[in-house]
Amino acid sequence: MIFPRVARLALLVLFAIALPGAARAGGDISFEREYRRIIEVENQVMAQPAYQESKDLIDQIGQAREYLSSVEKRYEEAAATDGPEPIYSREVAKIQARLNRLERRLAELTKTLKDVREAAEGASGGRIFGRAANRTAVFTYEDPQATGLGDAVAYLISKKLLFTSPVQSFAVVNFRGEQLETPVGPDRASRSPTYFDKVDLVTQNQNFGLAVWGRITRAGAGISIDSFLQVPASASREKLGADIRLPKAMGGATLSAHLKSDRVLVSTTDLEKSSAENLKRAARQVSSLRRQPKASAAVVAKLEGLYRIVGRSGSWVELQLSDGRRGWTSVDEFCSDECAFLLKAADFTNDILAQTAGAGPRRLPEGFTRDAEEMSKEFATLRLLQDQPEKAADLAESWIKNSKTRHPKFESLLALARLQIALKRETARGRSYEDIRLEPQVLQPIVDTLVEASIANPSDDELLRNLAKLFNVLGDSARADLASQLADRVVH
Repeated sequence: MIFPRVARLALLVLFAIALPGAARAGGDISFEREYRRIIEVENQVMAQPAYQESKDLIDQIGQAREYLSSVEKRYEEAAATDGPEPIYSREVAKIQARLNRLERRLAELTKTLKDVREAAEGASGGRIFGRAANRTAVFTYEDPQATGLGDAVAYLISKKLLFTSPVQSFAVVNFRGEQLETPVGPDRASRSPTYFDKVDLVTQNQNFGLAVWGRITRAGAGISIDSFLQVPASASREKLGADIRLPKAMGGATLSAHLKSDRVLVSTTDLEKSSAENLKRAARQVSSLRRQPKASAAVVAKLEGLYRIVGRSGSWVELQLSDGRRGWTSVDEFCSDECAFLLKAADFTNDILAQTAGAGPRRLPEGFTRDAEEMSKEFATLRLLQDQPEKAADLAESWIKNSKTRHPKFESLLALARLQIALKRETARGRSYEDIRLEPQVLQPIVDTLVEASIANPSDDELLRNLAKLFNVLGDSARADLASQLADRVVH
């Protein structure tokens, strides 16, 4: 819902053109003030993160604008006959009352979002662990049927992530249930943010690279736990992408590709009701720091507040609390069987992190969803695109062939991989990179593949911009302009 500044300015200019003049027949009556109030409310709502309440407000703003337009039209018609003043005085009160309601709801929206941010940031304020290069959030799992497992599941996953992280400079923030609660009065309860709204808001506000969250439901006599991984757009732009710069002889433009799978169901864990208590018990055991790295050792402290890893022994880690006390704990020691299966969400997240640090892709073990496998393959293809385009092409082509449905993102990656292969082939022949200009018969099939992918997914603005640049290389300025215009429409 956050609109670019240029888009907001364009809206202002667009609507300013439609503003009525200050003087009309029958008197100096104007609706300009009401129009400007609508624009002001709209701009403020557009600057907020999206959730249902802000979407509802946008709809009401549109209705208010239509109503104001209809009143203005009747005003003009009345001005040509017996004078507009009665219509203006009668309708302007209704318009102003509607705008007052919109402004009150905007104030409530702003306060609600502020409450969520403050609850997430706690006493620290600002960005949590802002200096860490890799920051992941784990949110208490949504628990609408009150199984009591939301915090325990998130706690175990967050500790597994931290204790087995494959990267340096890594921080995990575990948001518990009470940190996502937003106090609202009865009149606002139905419009308060949903669980996902809050997850999305905190993830964006804190600029986390990855976020793990989920949902717990009762399934017959048992319990089902869905785990999701979310990749915010900002993180995708920063780390989860690849660029191909064309030679100067081909215009020198840069083609880009970034992770498109931004939110996936990683795994589903089905538990017997009796196993639910085991999860709570495992979380309590993991939160107990022991004198030595063994389950029978005496408990010396509780794991709480800030801490850091200072030692390791097998699956055990030694932690130092902020007050200097030390102790040992282990997730794997206390989380076995169904509990261990639940931790696959942490394993998958760490696998994505490992690839951002340069590790090669690996085959996912059983138990992950098709969507999780797709995200892993897509990211692996992106990582190979620049330096190993042949392997990137093999991965993309394999996924396309083994899928029952179209996958335009892999078709796009395959086209870019083939472009990079063609460029590498020319440099291998001894040509200076900047002097390379691929022949139309080489470039056209690549462009055709991208065109097919854009037809299958016309909302991919990045793909459309890549097409525009390649159309320019082919000298097709008309189609280049069209692709650019379509990309702009997608964004705005």
